[in-house]
Amino acid sequence: MNLPKLSTGDILGKLKDQRRITSKPDEREIIAILADTSGSMGGYESMNPPTTKLQRLQDVLLLFHRGTQADLLLISFSDEIKLYVQGFVDAVMCLRETGGTSFVPPLIAAFDTQANRIILFTDGQASESDYEILHVIKDLTMRKTPKPIDTIGFGPDVNKDLLIAISELTGGIYQHARDYESLKSSFMRLETKTYYLEHKKR
Repeated sequence: MNLPKLSTGDILGKLKDQRRITSKPDEREIIAILADTSGSMGGYESMNPPTTKLQRLQDVLLLFHRGTQADLLLISFSDEIKLYVQGFVDAVMCLRETGGTSFVPPLIAAFDTQANRIILFTDGQASESDYEILHVIKDLTMRKTPKPIDTIGFGPDVNKDLLIAISELTGGIYQHARDYESLKSSFMRLETKTYYLEHKKR
């Protein structure tokens, strides 16, 4: 991909000027959840009983589905992406871990949906550079309706600086989850638009 030579600071500054919350209080909320299903999600988050990180994520997504009034779309990503068209619960149960971690394709796919919010979940490092990811977000924000991107990093191996930048510059919220309980809490905080809008007033 040929990209113009702008510094990361240039990108961040331009995105800060463009960020805004697009979901209005009386607008039907549609959330696109981008779920990292790379091979590292097959690692064990808990050993008693043995439970993989993907299984933990599936549990939390089902809880999130039961708790939110928003319509949910699910996009899984690794080396490839998959946009699930069946019911959300069935889609969650179909998730399988494999491959690497590419952020750009699922972000592009999410901006092409009717979602007015995005939640990006990952447990690792993106295969693309921070520079490329920020450029793509800038381009999507300029060409399409801006969407806040909430990010959740799970475990010690995430690129925290990148996730924070993505959320701050799109008007979203970054959270870090160390374990299952904090992962559950992170998603639960995003269940309602009330929490989301109150957070953004701070």
